[in-house]
Amino acid sequence: MLSNFYFIFYILAIASVIVMIVAQVKVENAFSKNNKIMCKTKITGAQFARDILAAAKLSDIDVIKVSGTMSDYYHHSKKVLALSSSYSSTSVAALGIAAHEVGHALQYKEGYGLIKVRNFLIPITNFTARFFPLIIIVGLVISIFLGFGVYSDIMIVGGISFYFLSFLVNLVTLPVEYDASRRAKELLLETGAVDSEEIKGVSEVLNAAALTYVASALTSLVYLLRFLLIFAKHRDD
Repeated sequence: MLSNFYFIFYILAIASVIVMIVAQVKVENAFSKNNKIMCKTKITGAQFARDILAAAKLSDIDVIKVSGTMSDYYHHSKKVLALSSSYSSTSVAALGIAAHEVGHALQYKEGYGLIKVRNFLIPITNFTARFFPLIIIVGLVISIFLGFGVYSDIMIVGGISFYFLSFLVNLVTLPVEYDASRRAKELLLETGAVDSEEIKGVSEVLNAAALTYVASALTSLVYLLRFLLIFAKHRDD
């Protein structure tokens, strides 16, 4: 019975690596291609973001420029929407990325349920991550001197709990990111920032980026299964 779970684990582990590689290649190719295609409206990512935020009565959010490429993000508590190379670019890729971050701002404004769930889980996961390595080290040291038993169980259950929370965060992130991309495409078309042909390039960039979140969720699932198998094997011994 346990061998079947190991088979599933190895299949998922291989799949997660493949999906991660494919995602990285697709993101690089989609961005490189569509970053060379300039929108007919000639509007920059920063200007588009400011216009939509102003229309949504979110003018208190600062649109700033940060270094790097595709290092864009929205920080709700700081009221900052940060754009990298998309800040001053008028490319299809730039508008897609800027609109995606605006989509996150609108999620907060509208009280999108899943983003509340993610924000509830992230601090817990961050807190657990600080102590998890120490729990493992202490558990291993005690097990060396006292043998495996209740302490090893604590160590394994602690690991399972940590990775389960991590998996939940990655799982919830998927619909949050897809929803932000959906909002982005609707905004770009409704405002006329891009036309029906240019939106294809936007979709290509955003869909490729979304695949990286699928890869992260799959990787988290693999780690979770790994700990469950360790626990199951320990119980069988």
